[in-house]
Amino acid sequence: PFIKKRFGVLEPIDSFFKAKIDLAIVPVIGVDKNLKRIGHGQGFYDRFFENLNYKPHIIFVQSIDALSQNNLTQKHDISGKLYINPYKKYYKKERKNDRITYRTYSRYSRTRYRIFSCKKNQ
Repeated sequence: PFIKKRFGVLEPIDSFFKAKIDLAIVPVIGVDKNLKRIGHGQGFYDRFFENLNYKPHIIFVQSIDALSQNNLTQKHDISGKLYINPYKKYYKKERKNDRITYRTYSRYSRTRYRIFSCKKNQ
């Protein structure tokens, strides 16, 4: 059963799960430089993952390469470890120092690129 919530969007009534979610495949409009989701603005996925008492592996999917080099998201937006589109795959690796490394793999040229982001700029 669904109920109409904020912005007139139908959402399921909160219920408990019999099993944990290990992996979540989440559609995106775009992803910013911190691999945080840019969605439609209603926050359905953000609220859903915020209410879980654990964090599953989150994979973002998109039909085009829509990675922004700017920080476009807000504090409450969910972040993923992997962003996949038909052209590239972006992996997020956090290190113990102040840098986060993203590696991209191109489908066609098999070349790797590294994108760096500092935590203090977030």
